[in-house]
Amino acid sequence: MSQNSEQIFSFTSAGRCEVEAVFDEPQVTSDAGVVLVREVLERSELLRDMAAAVADERRTGSIRHPVLNILKQRVAQICCGYFKADDGDRLRHDPAMVLASGRTPGQDALASQPTVSRLENRATARALLRSGYAFVADYVRSFRGRRPKMVMLAMDPPAK
Repeated sequence: MSQNSEQIFSFTSAGRCEVEAVFDEPQVTSDAGVVLVREVLERSELLRDMAAAVADERRTGSIRHPVLNILKQRVAQICCGYFKADDGDRLRHDPAMVLASGRTPGQDALASQPTVSRLENRATARALLRSGYAFVADYVRSFRGRRPKMVMLAMDPPAK
């Protein structure tokens, strides 16, 4: 008796594209796990709130990559160990990374390294404070109406 070794896992669709993980496909990406990051990002409001915290002063007609998409791209890259914005140029067309960043593989490319770097360098004190508020709001939302009896914040002294 032969065994069928084909396993297929379905994920949330990306626009009009269905997303499946197939384990016998000859063309693969080494970063397929980043699709799981996409699932988390789609369920969380944190990045949406952080994008709203950043004042986008670019000319509206010239914007190809909204702040939210760039944030998704950076988070996906960092989760895969690509900590430098330079890595973005190499990953711009990687199907798994494009999908994880909320774009459509084959149709959309990710933001280039200069675009990502300009966003990172544009952070103001006000944007950082508002981003901090976004983290707090995300934390509070995580309780889903079940109010905790106590919240303990650990404040470790700086390392010497």
